[in-house]
Amino acid sequence: MVKNLEVSGDLVKNAGDGQEGKQGMSRSIGSKVQRSPGVWRLRVTAGYDPVTNKPIQKSMTFKGSERQAEKELQNFAANAPKGHSESVDAESTLAQVVDRWLDFAKARLGGKTFLSYESFMKRVKADLGHLPITAFEKRKGGQLLDKQYERWLAAGVPAATVKRTHEILRNCLRQAERWDLLDSVASDHATPPKHAKPPIRDVAPEEIVGVIEESRNRGRVAYLPAAITLNAVTGMRAGELCALTWPDFNPKTKVIRVDKAITQESNRQWMVGPTKTTQMRDISLEDDTVRLLLIWREERETACHTAGARLDPRGYIFGPDPTGSQFWKPQSFSQAVRRLGNVCCPQCRYAKKPDPNCSLCDGKRRISTFDVKQLEVRHFTATQLIASGLDVVTVAGVMGHHPTVTLSNYAAWQRKGGQKAAEVITDVVFGLRELIADSASDGQDQAAS
Repeated sequence: MVKNLEVSGDLVKNAGDGQEGKQGMSRSIGSKVQRSPGVWRLRVTAGYDPVTNKPIQKSMTFKGSERQAEKELQNFAANAPKGHSESVDAESTLAQVVDRWLDFAKARLGGKTFLSYESFMKRVKADLGHLPITAFEKRKGGQLLDKQYERWLAAGVPAATVKRTHEILRNCLRQAERWDLLDSVASDHATPPKHAKPPIRDVAPEEIVGVIEESRNRGRVAYLPAAITLNAVTGMRAGELCALTWPDFNPKTKVIRVDKAITQESNRQWMVGPTKTTQMRDISLEDDTVRLLLIWREERETACHTAGARLDPRGYIFGPDPTGSQFWKPQSFSQAVRRLGNVCCPQCRYAKKPDPNCSLCDGKRRISTFDVKQLEVRHFTATQLIASGLDVVTVAGVMGHHPTVTLSNYAAWQRKGGQKAAEVITDVVFGLRELIADSASDGQDQAAS
């Protein structure tokens, strides 16, 4: 924990008393750079690379005054890991190696991904962490993992969770092999349970239109109708949609640029970072979508004028603040979309305790009218584009994915596509059969004559 920090210029220095403070006086642990008025880039050191021994830099974008940026830099520096991780060797336990690997991977993974890795590995450390790392070599280690997988399944752990744990543990053990702690990886000899990926629900266009109309009728969140419409048209991820700024939208060329996303760091703080694939893409818009965004901007300017404020020309398109100075958290957007399908039960709404025998809500106080998630809106975009006949490469460019990922994840079953495939193959087979039959009859006629 960093104490008694003070900011001098762009450097944050330790101003503590005594010998410890004197040692840290000349050490820079962070910097801040003003990229534009009120927009700061904060950078701190987040540990060191175990191979090159070079510092790993972490940066974030912050909007606010200089005093607020200084305070945020102090928090950012205090939460960043410092120094080298605990060294491991062939006598270390699996728990020690896992901790070392998580610290090694922390600077290389997205915050949300790292938190999920950390959560999955808790079960591994609890049940296998006391064993030495050498126990996870070759076939003997594979048999050990197979028995543990069986115990987890018998305890009620879902097969999908066990399989995902196996995949993360395999990454950890392979890194241990690169560190010369193992000669071979036990996970390569283990057999995780099979788990079929659940099929993606084919969302009908009427459902998407119903969600947009419901958001308009409720009117609680002003930016929700425009956000859902743009989400359905472009297929953006929630983090990409929330990170859109007005400079990303060009009404003249009818293009919107996607080059950033709202992400969650390992310390659970939200910040602006790269997209999931770290790639930029430009999405073309039609006149209706361009008109929608222009109308939305006029509404934002009107709201700012009423509040006596001014719309930030570089602000976020969607956010809780009309000026655009704050971004919208992706989870807030997803929750807002999900809540549109729930309405209060008219019988139990004002009751002190809901009736468990209520015929409308079954004692839950709410009635589900439709069930559309934000991710299903993205699925809808991809499946509709594929069903319309667009090639996979074009669809993948719009969705920000590799073509193989688009096919495996978003090519949900389409009845029209299936019917078209049936027509094509039927015409080929039956047409070929008729051609063979005609040839055979002509041969018989020639033989008879």
